[in-house]
Amino acid sequence: MDRNFSKDISGYKKDIWKGFTTEELIVILVAGIVGFITTYIAVKYCGISFDNAIYPASFVGVPVIYLFFKKENGIPLIKVLFRKRELKSSAKLPNKSSEMRILELENNERKRQMDEEARKKKRRII
Repeated sequence: MDRNFSKDISGYKKDIWKGFTTEELIVILVAGIVGFITTYIAVKYCGISFDNAIYPASFVGVPVIYLFFKKENGIPLIKVLFRKRELKSSAKLPNKSSEMRILELENNERKRQMDEEARKKKRRII
């Protein structure tokens, strides 16, 4: 049995809760936990009131979310930063510059994402 799906439906990402993927939910939870710990430390050990302790928690928690949701060439910024750090410490390709290695890694990531999308489309057709 062959079913034709609208192109609009195939463009949606696989959501777990209210449009967020599992990876995005994990990042949001980590940012919440970091903010909670910062608030707890500010209230318990610094003697700041709870209302005022929320502000430092937002300064610590919001960058965690920003680093994941900000995309550079379709890849989350935090993954790009980890790759750049990894490239500086590794000497796999001694003849190429770090920019060339970064471009190769980004191209590999895009190919992997395209392969995943192609596999998902094949599953839908079957």
